Amino acid sequence: MPECICYIYNHMAMELNKILDNRIDDYTGMPFVPLSSGDCGFLKNIMMLFYETIRKEVEDSQNRTASHFAWRNYDDINEYFLSKRSFRSLKWPIDMRSNFLYTANKNNRMGKMGFVD
Repeated sequence: MPECICYIYNHMAMELNKILDNRIDDYTGMPFVPLSSGDCGFLKNIMMLFYETIRKEVEDSQNRTASHFAWRNYDDINEYFLSKRSFRSLKWPIDMRSNFLYTANKNNRMGKMGFVD
């Protein structure tokens, strides 16, 4: 998922710039700390969200026997990260209420991005 990786990388680069610039966090008044810090913070707070979302889509595909409309495939997920919607919906730190993630109610979850064959 190259577009997803770019999304994550860009946000991590912005956080790194804040650290290197010795910026003060507006909310805490302390030096900036990455939002996904802590014990396995990046893995738990970022990567696992995407992993679980993709795992759920694989389950919904019923080994690719379900209707193409019933689940999001690789192309659908990549197309999502090419849209401005990903920045508004997912945000940074990741908004757990985003309709992209598996945590959203299936009826409210973001579906197909384009043509469904």
